[in-house]
Amino acid sequence: MNSNPAEVYAHGSQWFATTFGVALGIFSAMLIFVPFFHKLQLGSIFEYFEMRYGTKSVRILGSVIFILQQVLYMTVALYAPVIAVASVTPFPEWTAILVAGGICTIYTTIGGLKGVVWTDALQVVFMLAGLLLIDIYGTISVGGPNKVWDIASQYQRDQMFK
Repeated sequence: MNSNPAEVYAHGSQWFATTFGVALGIFSAMLIFVPFFHKLQLGSIFEYFEMRYGTKSVRILGSVIFILQQVLYMTVALYAPVIAVASVTPFPEWTAILVAGGICTIYTTIGGLKGVVWTDALQVVFMLAGLLLIDIYGTISVGGPNKVWDIASQYQRDQMFK
């Protein structure tokens, strides 16, 4: 979420076209993939790999690649907000990393999947409320929606497709 405003600033509103791909992916998963795997009564894609290719080594390889990908993703997912926190607080980055990682580890360990789901739900509420407040305050502070559109047009940020 931290990089989205930078993408819109750099490339204009055409970034919003990605939402069409996201919607297509969600509906594909909902209508095709979930029913397919549910019918096979499989617990994961890795079980499907073993069933499809007839060997446990493909399942293990897929699992290892997924774990490596998740470790790399989590480092970025943890570090990106830490940069933002460290820039507005007196705490060094390493302290923010330890605190954020510790909090996430503790609530995941104590709450399990239910705790993670509730945390994600609350996070969505707070993020949407924050975005809404920023949009409202920003729009009011520059002179209203028409002024926002005029500024976007002036800097060619209103072009969805170029």
